[in-house]
Amino acid sequence: MPLLTQKTRYELFELSAGDRGGYLTNAMFNSQQFFCHLLFLFTVKDFQSAPTKTKAFFIWERFLAPNMVHVENFEAVPGLDIAVECDRDNLTGLSGQITVMKAQQDAAKRMSWAQRKWTASSRVPSAILFNAVVDKICKKTGDNAFGDIEARLHSTTTWSGSTWQGTAKKYIPTLLTELAAAGFDGTKSGYSSVRGHLS
Repeated sequence: MPLLTQKTRYELFELSAGDRGGYLTNAMFNSQQFFCHLLFLFTVKDFQSAPTKTKAFFIWERFLAPNMVHVENFEAVPGLDIAVECDRDNLTGLSGQITVMKAQQDAAKRMSWAQRKWTASSRVPSAILFNAVVDKICKKTGDNAFGDIEARLHSTTTWSGSTWQGTAKKYIPTLLTELAAAGFDGTKSGYSSVRGHLS
């Protein structure tokens, strides 16, 4: 892999879709932490361009919800843990919005086909649903994942260790299938570029 240009966390969030794959691949080579934090940013960008409830629930449940519960009470989704670092207090408002969206989804299932079609547009989530949380995560100072990403991501060109490489090759292919099933675009979310390095 060639060296990439060093980027701030804000520049990474604003990368063009065509550039995301290279940075996500470097993040995967480096560590699980780098990979999940950058994948979070890129799936949010994908969501912004084409928001759906399925994408919103995936982002919430896989990246953010684990921060809302005590670790000993959290039943992890089987596979790779992709939760990002986020203070629980920063998620309270978003948690309420997700609850409302799920209630709307349940109510829609009880509607007739005509009613669901007529009211579908009113249930599309806002494209800026995750913006406040992303902003708070990116503004976190001190020791945090994005500080490390800014310093080292661009110069990572090979796997950082055999243990993480084995874990990645075991679990990331399933994660990529789950991302596709949730409607995330492989280019917009960057994940299509990592497939070739998992065989």
